[in-house]
Amino acid sequence: MDQQPSPEKRTGPRPEVTAMLEVPGGPLVKGKVIKVDHHVVTVEFQRQGAPLIAIARQAVVAFSSADLEKPLSARSRVIYRRDDADTLTYEFQFSAIDGETLNAVFRRRTAARVKPPEVVGVTVRSGYDDKTPGINAVLNDLSLTGMSISLGSQGEIQLCSAEKLLVSFKLPGQEKSIDLVATVRYRRMAGTMIRFGIEYDNKATKDWSGQEERIAAYMVKRKIETVQSTLSTRAA
Repeated sequence: MDQQPSPEKRTGPRPEVTAMLEVPGGPLVKGKVIKVDHHVVTVEFQRQGAPLIAIARQAVVAFSSADLEKPLSARSRVIYRRDDADTLTYEFQFSAIDGETLNAVFRRRTAARVKPPEVVGVTVRSGYDDKTPGINAVLNDLSLTGMSISLGSQGEIQLCSAEKLLVSFKLPGQEKSIDLVATVRYRRMAGTMIRFGIEYDNKATKDWSGQEERIAAYMVKRKIETVQSTLSTRAA
């Protein structure tokens, strides 16, 4: 959603991000991702059962979180190890390509936006009245805090006095629709259409945590696709 103050940037990954380390000839070991800095990821392991890897050795690390449909695996090189009483902390260095993907996934701003590669229809209703006929709109982009939609002038006439909206849409690849209560933050002309910038009302939205999780999962998926597409174009 545009025309907002710049949000505070995240300095690390989401708290639930974990790393599974694949050690040659050994079991998978679970660690906690505590920092992502370009193509270097810092992972903390509990001392008991932690892997002992020599500096400069290679290791495969698989990252998991609620935002990822499946673990994201990449080969790395160990460049640092810190030994503490209860933990072992490693820094894993990834290739430039994998590093860009990891940064896109884990070092995102709270209100960073993604754009769907295809047309996503949105049904909009005024206020909290879910029985009135819906107005058709199109999703421009969305974030974890809000979204931008476009609709025709007739829709604007019907919604010109609305401060709260009921918004319903289905993201590509997801079976369940997302149904939100939102507050209109701005309206403006965009060619022949009217663009609305709306902010989610977390308290008024039913099952907000579930809705947010599906939005976050889609955002991560789109970021990975965008980064990989950009890197493929560069390589070509």
